[in-house]
Amino acid sequence: MKLFSVFVLLVVLALDPVLTSPTPDKISKEARSHGIAFDGQFPSSASIYIQAPSGTFFCGGTLISELFVLTTASCIQGAVLFTVRLGSTSLGSDDLVTVVADNYYLHPDYDSSTLQNNLGLIQFREPVKDVEYVRPAYLPTEPLDPESIYVAVSWGSFTSGNGNDLNYATVTIVPNDECMVKSDSLACGVSEDDEGLCWGTMGNAMLTVLDAKDQWVMGVASFGLANACSPSDPYVYVPVFPFVDWIKAVTGIE
Repeated sequence: MKLFSVFVLLVVLALDPVLTSPTPDKISKEARSHGIAFDGQFPSSASIYIQAPSGTFFCGGTLISELFVLTTASCIQGAVLFTVRLGSTSLGSDDLVTVVADNYYLHPDYDSSTLQNNLGLIQFREPVKDVEYVRPAYLPTEPLDPESIYVAVSWGSFTSGNGNDLNYATVTIVPNDECMVKSDSLACGVSEDDEGLCWGTMGNAMLTVLDAKDQWVMGVASFGLANACSPSDPYVYVPVFPFVDWIKAVTGIE
């Protein structure tokens, strides 16, 4: 665990204080497909610009409370400053919330050589207010289900890695031996929609989605296998459920 002093700058740019949810028909139709997310479809999604002594990096993350973003430990280890952007589906948009912080936690059993327990938390100094298109995701109450369908989000195109938009695709869980992952603490997600999980996926969520309001972060994207842009190659996720007690202990989430 690493704890640093915090400096947070919160900028809210003319946002409506009430979340405008898409209609249930729109959610149910699009949640089981793929494409570019519409405004408010995944209101917990975060883009994270990371400054470290070795350079500047980019990862995704998931807002899980007014004070915390969940991402991978490998994204944030050694960082000195984070710029976290919330409330937009485009990296080029100004219509969002920007938070600058330098306080983070790594899971105490994180192993950078094997990427075991690859979860981390970024903490804000001041809570993010409930504004349009910004809403925390819930923590899971049950493990990943191989029979269920989840929604993976990614910054950039799934097929090429190019672009500035938040993309999404439905994924299913495949047995670890099918994707050459030996650890039971990891899970492999494969797209249902002929969409590879590509650049900009690391740190982003695999979600259970009912609608824009009710979403659960079930997994955090850790790394890709082989050519991760290929639809046939899985992306490896850290299942969140086994880590819920640690997350709650750090964040104070009930």
